[in-house]
Amino acid sequence: MNMYDQKKYTEETVKRTYANLNLSSRQKLLRVIDNEANKQLATVHRQLLDSEYKTPVASSAKIYLSGWFSCDSLCRLNDSLATLRIPVLARYSLVAIGASIEASLTIPASQLIAAIISLGAAVVLAYYWSDLEPIFNQIVDAFKQIFQTIVDMLEICFELLKLNICYSKISFKEAILTESTRKHLEESCVNTIRKTAPVNVYYSSRNKIIMAIFEVPKGLQCWVNNSLDTNSTLTKRYDRKIDLTGYKLLVLYGFSGNNVNQVFHAHLRWGGKIDREIEFYRYKEKMTYRVIPLPILYESIFENGYSRGINNPNDQLNKN
Repeated sequence: MNMYDQKKYTEETVKRTYANLNLSSRQKLLRVIDNEANKQLATVHRQLLDSEYKTPVASSAKIYLSGWFSCDSLCRLNDSLATLRIPVLARYSLVAIGASIEASLTIPASQLIAAIISLGAAVVLAYYWSDLEPIFNQIVDAFKQIFQTIVDMLEICFELLKLNICYSKISFKEAILTESTRKHLEESCVNTIRKTAPVNVYYSSRNKIIMAIFEVPKGLQCWVNNSLDTNSTLTKRYDRKIDLTGYKLLVLYGFSGNNVNQVFHAHLRWGGKIDREIEFYRYKEKMTYRVIPLPILYESIFENGYSRGINNPNDQLNKN
């Protein structure tokens, strides 16, 4: 996708972000737009969403209204974001996130997080990521200042937003494979499979690890080490080349820390047997969040890191 197409796609995503807001969130966002002194957000709204939109005539002073349509907190959030010199399309999306949060404070945290991610704002933020990455912590701090009662939830929410941004960029599909990973199956095989879209993605906010599950393309043949023993010698790395139709590939990727931007584990499992493997690693690595498929799902049972005694075979080609 060239730069022009990327910009158009980003603008279309801004439209979808607004469309995904509920009525209360839209009203709150429009109140911010109405009160902004330099009308940058109003210009975006008029160009992309409503050519007939007009902001109210106001005095030189900002109007922070009280009551249901109060702009106090969200206008202050917009002011804080504006001081960071964030590109206006990105700021529009961030204020939309703020409006969604303010309109949904009474719902459970996991539902709120899922609602925010599903707005689609990550696509817009990803387009401006080179501008936003150096100040991302300041952006998060601006939200924390406004929504002080849900600081912990905000940290998780923006961590998942960042995950979505980085996943879409993506270092993941081009990440280095560690030596232990290359012992399990040939690197070209992993590279071919991870170019496809994963069917499942899980995330550990505690360990900063992503687990992705891929269906192996039909007819793909690869050299595979039958054993998952990473001590197998390099000279006898692969046993044989086989047709991997019907298998699924499990990949562990370091989002940060010692394994940052590395695929540090990858192995195969036959068909439905991957479900047991998923459960095992979710417990082991405390992967409480299912990121794909949407909506994002938080499952607290995986916080304790107890694998419930699941023992998986060392033979990654086992079909029994």
